[in-house]
Amino acid sequence: MIITNSLGSNYSSADLTLAIKLLFQPWKWLKGKETSLLEQTLLAKFVKFRPAEAGRNNDVSIRLFLKGRQAIYEALKILKIGQGDEVIVQAFTCVAVVQPILDLGAIPIYVDVGPKNLNPSLAQIKKSVSPKTKALILQHTLGYLNRENDQIVNWCRNHKIIVIQDLAHALGAEARWLDDYDGYDDNNLLHHPNTLNTLNHPICPDAIILSFSQDKVIDGVSGGALISSLKSHRQSFQSINQLINWSKINITKSLFYPLLTSTIRQTYNIGLGKIIHFVGKELDLLPSSLDAPDKLTSLPNALAALILNQLSKLEKIIVHRRNIALIYDHVIYKRLKLIIALDIKNGSNLRYPVWVGNRDELEKKLTKHGFYLMDHWYDAPVSPKWVDNSRVKYRLGSCRNAENLSLHILNLPTHINIDQNKAKILAELINKYSKRTNYIIKYHKGLAFLQ
Repeated sequence: MIITNSLGSNYSSADLTLAIKLLFQPWKWLKGKETSLLEQTLLAKFVKFRPAEAGRNNDVSIRLFLKGRQAIYEALKILKIGQGDEVIVQAFTCVAVVQPILDLGAIPIYVDVGPKNLNPSLAQIKKSVSPKTKALILQHTLGYLNRENDQIVNWCRNHKIIVIQDLAHALGAEARWLDDYDGYDDNNLLHHPNTLNTLNHPICPDAIILSFSQDKVIDGVSGGALISSLKSHRQSFQSINQLINWSKINITKSLFYPLLTSTIRQTYNIGLGKIIHFVGKELDLLPSSLDAPDKLTSLPNALAALILNQLSKLEKIIVHRRNIALIYDHVIYKRLKLIIALDIKNGSNLRYPVWVGNRDELEKKLTKHGFYLMDHWYDAPVSPKWVDNSRVKYRLGSCRNAENLSLHILNLPTHINIDQNKAKILAELINKYSKRTNYIIKYHKGLAFLQ
């Protein structure tokens, strides 16, 4: 079996069995008890972390969507963000985060990440604030919590800027006490030893976005959620138009996806998987995570069932991802690392990032050992790299650290289908084949080149 970052790598045998079962239960596809049970499960996880303010004891609402980007759109719309308003997002992100802003006529304001860092600092965010700033979408890239999360949320609250926590990568992340961490460094870590992440700290965000799409921590093929403590959200949830249902054809494709991708990975080395992959793409049997309906769509009950099945094993999944990431951290050369051990212990470890100077060459060598890691999160400041920068209002050269990062980052898998032995082999191969960065970025006619 080949090892990839994507292509259905999150599915266990139990997930495959459930998908097969659901294929023969079409009466459960659109509506059913699993949808409401998922809402209750998520609320139980997040409601206890609400702000401890008078009158807000039961003021948390949830709504499920087909896509996480639809949850972002809904959050912004209810906040009455529209034409000319500014929403801060980090560069080194996905177009799915930016598109809802553009759809509402608002302006995305990109803030750069730190040098060889996955997330921006509070100082960098402050520089991007203007009188038109209405909200900040705070991303935790690859499941590694922004080290200044609490300071950012607190500062935004004091300046009346709405904070939307984007936990698309970070479901299951849980910061721990830092008192006994030997590697504590004021310049690199959280600014005080008792800072916790936003979900279990009194400094709570105004809204939380979750994603259950392909290759996320919890992978239901598709899915998203908006959890909010805003009064305007609670009122609007009752008054906005009903969401449309997804077609049964698309639900069928989604239920086949775990089975099809598992078969591809299992048979790729003998050639059959390559044929199935090609035919599946040609016949549109492999839905892309970037595809989304034009209208807000409800989460099908069948996908809610897949999500619930994985959510019940969230702790086990997080422990596995953390252990794999710690193996990488132990074996991989320090010069290649983008994160530290504390990030791993705090995060959900969706993928383990390394910085390499010869990514394309390295990836080709890894395929000879059964590792297919060409799926980069992210390959551009607004990913995927084929996105037109002018359309998403990104100015090339404005966020140099993010642009540099997108040219050098390599993601290593942490999902359930890679074990500790394979992770150690992969880490040793990375050390063997990687080269130092000897390149600088040059710009020509709006394009970035390594030179």
